[in-house]
Amino acid sequence: VETVTVANLDNNDDESDRTFNFSIGTPSAGSLGASNSSPVTIEADDVAGVFKEKETSYSVDENDGTIDIKVQRTDGSDGVVTLDYATGGGDAVAGTDYTDNDGTLTFGHGENEKTITVTIIDNDDEDGDRSFNFSISSPSNGSLGSPTSSPVTI
Repeated sequence: VETVTVANLDNNDDESDRTFNFSIGTPSAGSLGASNSSPVTIEADDVAGVFKEKETSYSVDENDGTIDIKVQRTDGSDGVVTLDYATGGGDAVAGTDYTDNDGTLTFGHGENEKTITVTIIDNDDEDGDRSFNFSISSPSNGSLGSPTSSPVTI
């Protein structure tokens, strides 16, 4: 019995399992058995991950000035992935209670967490608790977990 080693190069591409045939040529002595070829499967290990917000809800005092919202990448961190984020909805008013913050997050290869900072406006009004939503959507690869939308209470 002889062992043949075949190098597997990791190209960091998100791809499915790959299969090739390994064949043995005519021996210089002796004979081949019933089969001289065998399929070899390289299992995919390039998983982009699952994206979700770290918390299900957030609370911030109006005079805190900002709130940091964390987005997590779990169950894989292969490749560069972008996803959209947005603030809005609720009874808080963008421009009066907080600064609207919409954009695109980019997770680099191996990155597992990103932070978005939303500015909270101290408007000196006695207007009670107000809230808006922070949401993530549309990953370029991978999938969304839960939560993908969380209320932020001021």
